Amino acid sequence: ITLLGAALWLPRYLDSASSFSMTTTLAFGIVGLSVLILTGRAGQLSLGQFALAGVGALASVKAVNATGVFFIGPVAAMVAAMLVSVILGLPSLRSRGLVVAITTLAFALATRSWLLPQDWALGAGEPALQPVIGTLRFDDAKLYYYLALAFTLVAILLTWLALRGRLGRDLVAMRDNENAARALGVPVRRRKLQ
Repeated sequence: ITLLGAALWLPRYLDSASSFSMTTTLAFGIVGLSVLILTGRAGQLSLGQFALAGVGALASVKAVNATGVFFIGPVAAMVAAMLVSVILGLPSLRSRGLVVAITTLAFALATRSWLLPQDWALGAGEPALQPVIGTLRFDDAKLYYYLALAFTLVAILLTWLALRGRLGRDLVAMRDNENAARALGVPVRRRKLQ
């Protein structure tokens, strides 16, 4: 509660540049939550989390600019990142070891050096529309901070719910001993793709 209170009051004491830096830190925190689930609980070493975030950002900007509706952006980002994650995770279903790490590293390098710099992607510098929720226009870095804080809190809640439930227990069982987890009824293939 104290940390949340501090996070809510922080922008009052920051200028716009510092608020932007804190917004970026919150975005990195969301990516860190995905590393917590994938590497910390599932035991799969992934080196492409920021590339997936980049794919999500690309999908979000394109969807919002095409429709003009802000809330379509996060949904498009989640769907795009999920589809790419499933494609990247397919090789790990039949093999063990560093396959996920190698696959995600190759994807991260390809995303940074080829995909995102393309003119049809973000290479031409496509501007994103400003979010508008009701009558509130997000035209200030401090307002963006509060929006990022809300998304971060939702991500923390969803991560907590996922890890304290059956999914979290199944991931730990798979990480510790995949064959024993399979023998105890854990749907290993489905959990790996999840």
